[in-house]
Amino acid sequence: MSCPAGEDVASASPPCAVGGQDNTALDAGRDASTSPLPTPTTRHHAEVEQLRREKEELQAAVDRLSKEKAQVEERLEFVEELVGPTEAQRKIFQDQVNNARAAALRANRNG
Repeated sequence: MSCPAGEDVASASPPCAVGGQDNTALDAGRDASTSPLPTPTTRHHAEVEQLRREKEELQAAVDRLSKEKAQVEERLEFVEELVGPTEAQRKIFQDQVNNARAAALRANRNG
């Protein structure tokens, strides 16, 4: 969109607003020094600061949670290392028990 003078709306100074089909300015009745956009106020600055603080707090929480996640993953790997061999040993022991039971049943049947 461009202003009647051909200037880009974003670069126009003061801001202009293109009207309807005849491209008449919407703010033609206003004083040229009046800006159609609200000027920043102390309230706006306070809101911006609050949002910055909130962003910093959230980033700190993300960093903290990322560190906690890394610690939990390390603990999980450690536990898996402990359980892995134990599970393998359990499987070997279970196979030995099953083989001994099968041998005992065969011996019982064969007399």
